[in-house]
Amino acid sequence: MKLRSLRAVAVLAVGAAFALSGCSFKSTVSKEELEKQSFDVLTKMAGEEPAEVECPGPIDGEVGAKTRCVLTAKDGGRIGYTIEITSYEDNRGKMVVQVDETPMPPAQGNAGT
Repeated sequence: MKLRSLRAVAVLAVGAAFALSGCSFKSTVSKEELEKQSFDVLTKMAGEEPAEVECPGPIDGEVGAKTRCVLTAKDGGRIGYTIEITSYEDNRGKMVVQVDETPMPPAQGNAGT
């Protein structure tokens, strides 16, 4: 995956549906679910799979909750993206994935490769 593929659609926000987990008082979206859903959305956006997506942890399953994640392309390039919960009802939710316009600097240890 080339980062330019994602930058070309960076201003687009793509939605994905997901199931929320948790008790009736507090729902969360797990780290694994965030990564799975964003992996699928980003693959559709770019037309090919990234090498990796990584989110820091779970987020509250409530409208407006946001988190920052990082996509690593197969060529080693990295770009950040934001996930925002846009709706949820009956333990089902929708999120929007917004890709940054500018790539991140190379990860330490990857400089010059």
